[in-house]
Amino acid sequence: MEENINTAETLRRYIARLKERCSNLREEDRRNVENLRRTVESLEERCLDHKRAIESAIERCTKLRREYEASCRHLEILEIAAAPLFNEVLSERKDIESHMRKIIVLDDAEVCSVCLQDMSGGGEDVVALKCSHTFHEKCMSEWSKRKSNCPLCRHDMRKDQQPKLKRRRLSDDDKEDVIDLD
Repeated sequence: MEENINTAETLRRYIARLKERCSNLREEDRRNVENLRRTVESLEERCLDHKRAIESAIERCTKLRREYEASCRHLEILEIAAAPLFNEVLSERKDIESHMRKIIVLDDAEVCSVCLQDMSGGGEDVVALKCSHTFHEKCMSEWSKRKSNCPLCRHDMRKDQQPKLKRRRLSDDDKEDVIDLD
């Protein structure tokens, strides 16, 4: 009997330890479940934050795409509107370059910058402005009706009391007669 009592006592202690162990395991499981719940909630919140950030980025990208497309349309409109002006400027530039080549070629000779004709001989009256640039008198007369500055250096001829410094007549035999008007 004593053996049975010892065995019963051992069994009771064993069962008490098992109950305590089960209770500890339940408490540990409860803490683990609570930690898992908090982790899942934290992950869900982070996922929502990421989702909001992604949605915001998508909205910004969509807005930027619309602005880019609008800018492209505006650029196309400007290109269409500017094409005739560009062609006109290009044409004028070619004309100017052509005249510049003529001026460079004629630079060794004395050339009227208004009409681009040689002034070295031909008996035409020539005028020299206060800025010392010379032109055919007829050319300068026509020029001064429309403009008030030197065709070369843009010197304001209105400031001059007498815009013509000298007048000279070039004779056919290239003899120069200079008359000072000062």
